[in-house]
Amino acid sequence: MEDNGFNKITAYEKRMFLFLDERNWAKANEYAEKILDIDPENANAYIGKLLIDFHCVSVDDLSNLKISFDNNINYKRILQFGEQKLIDKINGCLQVIKEKNKQKQKERDEKINNIQQRAKPILKILLPACLVCIIVISIFFGVIQPELKYNKAMDLYENGKYEQAYDIFSELGKYKDSVDKK
Repeated sequence: MEDNGFNKITAYEKRMFLFLDERNWAKANEYAEKILDIDPENANAYIGKLLIDFHCVSVDDLSNLKISFDNNINYKRILQFGEQKLIDKINGCLQVIKEKNKQKQKERDEKINNIQQRAKPILKILLPACLVCIIVISIFFGVIQPELKYNKAMDLYENGKYEQAYDIFSELGKYKDSVDKK
């Protein structure tokens, strides 16, 4: 590559990193693209694009990300075209992210386990109580309520209010002698 191209790339890289420092993502990207137009294998341009993708000002900021960037195309280009020292630094940031995520997952798992352990004694009390409630409700709607309706229908029947008694006996279906009383 001719010296003029090298000087241009160096100037563009400086501008790109200045714009990154200012958090001017659009301008930083513009200069990264200018670099790549001249040298499509320029690892620094791909670093700039990776930083832009995650709105980071410097490579060190990458380790503060909550998500991994190992599927990012610019990261892959850094691996492809970058020097080993740079790759090691970027991979170090990636490892920090993965370790933090692993630790957070471990903490979440522990919280879930703690909640489950605390819930077990409560469930041992609640489940039988709920079962009793279901039985009581079933008895009420299956036995008591029909019995109350039957008694009401009988009172109406005995007081000569046959139409009203007929309606209730009809609702009761085959309960006791409701069919005969109808």
